[in-house]
Amino acid sequence: MKGSEAAPRRSSTWKRSSRVSGRNMPRSPIEEYRLSPAAQIDLSGIWDYTAAMWSADQADAYLRGLGEKFEVLCGHPEIARERTEIDPPVRLQPYRSHLIIYRIEDDHLAIIRVVHNRQHWQALLNE
Repeated sequence: MKGSEAAPRRSSTWKRSSRVSGRNMPRSPIEEYRLSPAAQIDLSGIWDYTAAMWSADQADAYLRGLGEKFEVLCGHPEIARERTEIDPPVRLQPYRSHLIIYRIEDDHLAIIRVVHNRQHWQALLNE
């Protein structure tokens, strides 16, 4: 991911901010999310495509929005239903034109992939 300081950090482990609340959810909030190597590559590709099509500023803003959505998922990890037909099960949460594929682990939220909503996400999980 290229761009200004506004782009998300390159670290694969991010702490969630204190502004996200876990009220009214059966599970306690999760303190951090971790990006899989595939999710890191996905985010880099999203940034590159968005910057080429629109601008670096737009790419930075889109990735900031994804990061904010990751934080919301930490606060409400069970917001998306578990897809038990996949082994191991995953959860899907939309963000604009993309799907965030994640799992709830014991101590973190595992972001598995971030794919365009027109992609065949089930096939991508088997790569």
